[in-house]
Formats: sequence, structure tokens, C-alpha cells
Amino acid sequence: TSFSGGLPITNGADNRVITASSASAIQGEANLTFDGNTLALDSNTGTINVSRNSRTLTLEGNYGNEGHPAIKTSSGHDLRIFTSGNNERLRINAAGVSTFHGDITLEAAGANRISMRHTSGGNAVIKNPTPASLSFGTNNNDNELTIANGGLVGISTNAPSAALLDIATSSGSNDH
Repeated sequence: TSFSGGLPITNGADNRVITASSASAIQGEANLTFDGNTLALDSNTGTINVSRNSRTLTLEGNYGNEGHPAIKTSSGHDLRIFTSGNNERLRINAAGVSTFHGDITLEAAGANRISMRHTSGGNAVIKNPTPASLSFGTNNNDNELTIANGGLVGISTNAPSAALLDIATSSGSNDH
């Protein structure tokens, strides 16, 4: 394969990105291809760096040689994820603190299990959008505090049978 003007292309093949190592040496990069829509990197590390104004975003296909993909930013900079243009949905700052914008939903076994959001009145809401209970635990224990579907609250049980405090029948005393 040759370049217009007759200069030969070393490693020439369809869809390869061409680089020049000198004024008379042009080569097709075997690990970097572009098909008109997708720029692909195929190498041992699979790393792509995008830099601007001393900020670097790294996409790595084999982080730590364990086969795990990674998205990394340069030191001291946040990672932000946007949808639909400029709608920021997730920010992870340099200290590792995550900020979510909008509702947060956690899915397990094919259903939404936890939903977190805030209301227009400023209340924070954590709920199980399924008819199952919402349980809290510590030290790797489940069901230390359970709120059953219907509002019954139990401590150290996963099947509470009474309200912890029934405001409808309480006369101001501490009914437990």
C-alpha cells in the first residue's frame, strides 16, 4: 500500500491510523484503527489517554494486570459523568466522595430494591419500591432494624408485628 505521491506505507491495512516517524517513513499502526465511527485501541494494556489543560482522563482495559477496566483522572481532579448534554449525574471528587444528581436506584435480582431521592419539600426519602421490607444492619448482620411493608417496625426481627410508636393512638406517652 502506498500514500498518494508514491511513499510506501509500512504495515498498511484497511482502517489503520497512519503515523509518520520521519519525512520519508509512514506506517500503519496495527494497534490503532478507525472505521469512520469508532477509534479502537488494541494492545496489551489497552490504555487511552485524553489530555487538555494538564487534566488527563485515562481509560484502561487491563488495570493492575487483573483484567479490570478502569477510568482514572489526573491527580487532584474530579471525575464527572453527564447525560443528555450538560446534565451532570455523578461526580467523584479527588477524595473519593460521590455526589449523585437526581434519584438513585439500586437494582438486584431484576428489580429496583432501594430508591433514594429528595422531595420538593426538602425531605430525604429512602425506600424499597417493592412490597418487601426495608432492613438495616451493622457488623455484617441483617435485620437489626426492619421496617415492614405497611409501616411496622422491628428491632432484632425481620417480621415485626407491632408499630414501634403508634402516633394514631398515642396520647403523648412513649408507647414502645
